[in-house]
Amino acid sequence: MTDTDWRYVAWAQQHFGLKSALDVGVNLAQGFGHRFIYSVFLLREALLKAGFASITQHLIQQSGDPELRNLENDGRMPPGFLQLETMTLEGEAA
Repeated sequence: MTDTDWRYVAWAQQHFGLKSALDVGVNLAQGFGHRFIYSVFLLREALLKAGFASITQHLIQQSGDPELRNLENDGRMPPGFLQLETMTLEGEAA
């Protein structure tokens, strides 16, 4: 794990009252109303099956479309943390 990963675990433990790194992972996967956590592979496949093409992956605040850049509110967490929780894929209508 990187330094940012460890800082995120410590922050989440304090912020959410969690006792261990495992609790942080469970909270991330099951908290906040999540019903399923996609991997990049599964989300890409779902987008393809939904009729999208040219699937690309991007970091937060980035996009292949200028209209979609800088939309995430990354100021709600310490720097670098939102990227740890976020996966962004874009597709074009086929």
